[in-house]
Amino acid sequence: MRGYATILLEYLVDACGPADFSDVRTALFGLQRPPFNGTVSFLRCESQSNLDRLKVFALVYLATNAREACEISTNFSNAAGLDMLAKYLPVRQGESRADFEARKNGSPFYNSTVVDAALDCCLAQQFVSRLFPMGHIKSVVPNDERFIAHFKQSKKWLRVTPPKSQSNF
Repeated sequence: MRGYATILLEYLVDACGPADFSDVRTALFGLQRPPFNGTVSFLRCESQSNLDRLKVFALVYLATNAREACEISTNFSNAAGLDMLAKYLPVRQGESRADFEARKNGSPFYNSTVVDAALDCCLAQQFVSRLFPMGHIKSVVPNDERFIAHFKQSKKWLRVTPPKSQSNF
């Protein structure tokens, strides 16, 4: 799991932030963070034995500016490592599946991922694209430097962020 997590982080460092392409039109494209409309991305873990899988999914949120858009739900409590996640992300421990579904259906959410299925260690881009959208923005002007300078700074792009503190995650 640590090796795969390292590959995911290396991918995020390389892929985050907009890339530009200019030809007839100027375009920026890249991974985008979840919407700023108050929606949440849920990570649900049903079995304590899948805590390492949960950490891999949580890692891509923790490493990016999408951190505040993620919430964790588990139906177990007091697992070693769960308290560490709770330092960085909201975690609801001991939440039944029915309670989780009712809460999810009663609140706006962007996506919901149950991490208990066997982890398919697919290419990092494929793994990350299940959690974050790919997007683009275009100008009708070729080589539009003002457009690029302005929109490269947009908060919509997924970006790797420095850790809030050093930890033994």
